[in-house]
Amino acid sequence: MAKQILKTHDLEFCTGPVFTGQQKLSYNGLDLAFSRYDAYWREMRKICLWILSPGNKGYVNENVVEQLSYLKAVVKETMRLQPTAPLLIPRETTKCKIDGYEIPAKTLVYVNAWVVGRDSEAWENPNEFNPDRFLGSSIDFKGQDFELIPFGSGRRICPGLDMGIATVELSLANLLHKFDWEMPAGMRREDIDIDHVLPGITTHRRDPLCLMPKPYAVMGNSE
Repeated sequence: MAKQILKTHDLEFCTGPVFTGQQKLSYNGLDLAFSRYDAYWREMRKICLWILSPGNKGYVNENVVEQLSYLKAVVKETMRLQPTAPLLIPRETTKCKIDGYEIPAKTLVYVNAWVVGRDSEAWENPNEFNPDRFLGSSIDFKGQDFELIPFGSGRRICPGLDMGIATVELSLANLLHKFDWEMPAGMRREDIDIDHVLPGITTHRRDPLCLMPKPYAVMGNSE
């Protein structure tokens, strides 16, 4: 019976992790990226406007996103400080020795991506949000640089990585291009709490983020 189910629902089983991972990543990634309301927003906004032309019909497409190096750096820095899944999927080890310690076979290991991204031996000022650290750097989160592994590495890397990151970058670029974002009257930068999250496998802000969009009427964006 199980064999028959796998035959008839193979596509559903194969694509399930991809779409689930993408949905979690895109929703949480945008929420956490917008929480870092600061001067770097203005920098991203300037880059979006500088690269876009009237021929872009007032929106950012995938080809333009590839030119937005600062926006990509912001997404990387967001994933470094606030990975969507702080604890990666557990793995079983083979028998090995690490730093003089004998590790028995089939030991269950949990990798804390949140701690890895804040390691002071790998990052300068690790608790500071600074997208500039990724400008001109080859470090990426696709599993080859072990100081930045919010999506894991190897054969079991997050299957929703490519789709999720593409969704985050494209959505963030268009939201910044279409609108100027402001805090509601009476709200201060210090009122945005990014350190407290709801318990769970993935990261969700405890307090909803509340910002006000102001439409721009520039470079073909008059709607």
